Amino acid sequence: MSVIADMPSKKLIHYYLTLLEEEELESEEAEILTIYHLNNSMRKHRFWLRNHIKHRSEHSEYFTFFQTADEETFENSYRVSRCTFYELHSLIEPYIRKQDTNYRNSISSRERLAVCLKYLATGQSFTTMGENFRIGLKSVSRIVEEVCDALWNILQPLVMSQPTENDWKEIAKDFDELWQFKNCIGALDGKHVYIKAPSKTGSSFFNYKKRFSVVLMCLADAKRKIIMADVGSMGRFSDAGIFDNSIFGKSLKEKRLNLPQPVPFYQGGAKMPFVFIGDEAFPLMENFMRPYPRDGLNAEKKIFNYRLSRARRIVEGKLSVY
Repeated sequence: MSVIADMPSKKLIHYYLTLLEEEELESEEAEILTIYHLNNSMRKHRFWLRNHIKHRSEHSEYFTFFQTADEETFENSYRVSRCTFYELHSLIEPYIRKQDTNYRNSISSRERLAVCLKYLATGQSFTTMGENFRIGLKSVSRIVEEVCDALWNILQPLVMSQPTENDWKEIAKDFDELWQFKNCIGALDGKHVYIKAPSKTGSSFFNYKKRFSVVLMCLADAKRKIIMADVGSMGRFSDAGIFDNSIFGKSLKEKRLNLPQPVPFYQGGAKMPFVFIGDEAFPLMENFMRPYPRDGLNAEKKIFNYRLSRARRIVEGKLSVY
């Protein structure tokens, strides 16, 4: 407490109020001191700016819309069913729960998840989110970051673990049966996600379409399931550059993806490697196929390009949804 002991009384009260609102007071001693100052030194008309936070339990979206919305409206708003919401909550609740104190109830883990999902579903500003959920701006920012970390850390091993050798073989079987492309184990493509230019970044995120973006790069299996993803690269980089610097690209070059050994397309034929496929933007590698250049194609190469393009469209179609 000695660090702020010399603060004027009004500044000290404002300082404690801000910390209390943003959930940065951890000790009960600090909260007791805050309450003491509020009760003895601050006039009531100084509270009007914080009334929307003080009455969160009455007017917050979580206590009104979230609790009462019908199933269809709920799913349209949060992009998950109520059942899925509670399933997600059961998985991450221990990692996002905060402790209540004798002087303040923390924002519940369910409310934290609701805030995060609403942000991910709508892209609303943190200011708007704070007004709707009746919580402070810094709290919204911290909640979104903490819940996203928890969702990734818990769900990634469950739904996007690195495929095993047998998994790759099953994917190759599906590509052959569904798209008539043998030894294919994934289709790769990138998508620009438009953003507001971050401050002090110049043209780093400025892409060839003359907009600011980050790049989402996804690998899909034959049934359009995303099996690997890389997101966050600056929009000015090409797909090939992003691929080269991604964990996936480096793992492929260093042969750390548990790929099966080459097998022949037919009995008695030459052994052929298992491959990923992409468009002309990606490099040609032992385990990565791209189309032939369009000039001077013979019939066989045209058929190859057609088959590759048809198999590759699964990831293009998947990304067009986002």
